[in-house]
Amino acid sequence: MIDSHVHFWHYDAAEYDWIDDTMSALKRDYLPQDAKREMDTVGVTACVAVQARQTPEETRWLLDLAARHPFIMGVVGWIDLRAGDVMRQLSAFTGRPALVGIRHIVQAEPDGFLALPAFRAGVAGLERTGLVYEILVYARQLPDAVAFARALPRQRFVLDHLGKPDIRAGGFDRWRRHLDELAALPNVVFTDAIGSSETGFTGISFVSAGAKTTGGPRVTPGPSTIVIGEDGRRVGPGEIGRIARGGHMPLGYYKDPVKTAAMFVEVDGERYVVPGDFARVEEDGTVTLLGRGNVCVNTGGEKVFPEEVEGAIKEHPDVFDTLVIGIPDERLGQRVAAIVQPREGVSLDQDDLEAVVRKHIAGYKVPRSIWLVDHVGRTPAGKADYRWAHRYADEHPAAAGQREDAGAVKGQPASA
Repeated sequence: MIDSHVHFWHYDAAEYDWIDDTMSALKRDYLPQDAKREMDTVGVTACVAVQARQTPEETRWLLDLAARHPFIMGVVGWIDLRAGDVMRQLSAFTGRPALVGIRHIVQAEPDGFLALPAFRAGVAGLERTGLVYEILVYARQLPDAVAFARALPRQRFVLDHLGKPDIRAGGFDRWRRHLDELAALPNVVFTDAIGSSETGFTGISFVSAGAKTTGGPRVTPGPSTIVIGEDGRRVGPGEIGRIARGGHMPLGYYKDPVKTAAMFVEVDGERYVVPGDFARVEEDGTVTLLGRGNVCVNTGGEKVFPEEVEGAIKEHPDVFDTLVIGIPDERLGQRVAAIVQPREGVSLDQDDLEAVVRKHIAGYKVPRSIWLVDHVGRTPAGKADYRWAHRYADEHPAAAGQREDAGAVKGQPASA
């Protein structure tokens, strides 16, 4: 497992003036031996070192560290991309194969920096080298980042820190809309790590436009991650169970033996923490996340995981967001229902939506009730708010004339 973003430095208040009192824990040297100690505790075997100073000396120093410490498998360095001599600057690092990318701290630049002709010409010069360019921006700069990546279709890009959304201030819809635009470009790659408070790191995925979907987020599990079946044993390819992580973990919940017993289990003599997320093991050893068991829809004796259906709905190009829930049904016990937010300015054809969904999931999983809304409710952290979805469904009964046997049942379009 590789940590794709690690900083090293000899701390100096003048050079690292962005480290203010809110980040006082960072006001110290951080070197390879410090990283290795932390990496060993969680099973991470290698890392990529990323520049924190905008000097050629920083790039050279990181490459020297990589030469001395084999676990540093790559370096994202800095050169002056506005200078007009990209190849000359890179020639200083000839024979240093650890150099894998270049980054500029655009978040510290004025808005519009990514549109500067000199800077774009410099990044275009990276195309022939095979080096990645890492985009480091704040959320307000994401529209510039979209235009930037679109203007350089042959250059590969990685977005750092998901564009740094301001969680306290909100604005998630705008941030997610820009991420969606960026993700649609084939030359942009997203990394998605999973975990929980109890488990820490559990797995990671790399996602780009056009990637094949398997019914939910698909990740490469960490070295101590397994999937446990209902019989308490490790499951194999094609089987579904609860995702679990071994290795270093908490002892339990403070003064709560009941919750501790439910969360921590033993498999083949090893202790694991099981946060409650269901997953399917794929033939290649990757794991597809299916969601929490407590939001699973039981319809006609079959279990339907909302995230799988949500993924299928989002395959439609006119869908921006969706939440899937189970609502009462006299015949089935529960039926699958979806609250869907179309993209801004489009009129979503629900028959076309149903046709797209059926290409990706079995018929009994296709939503039988659908509400179109202006906004899908999510928590301040951007997580699915299924309580909101149930409240909305209760307050907006589905329209008459439902076509249950034919597939999707259409509720009246409404505003959230």
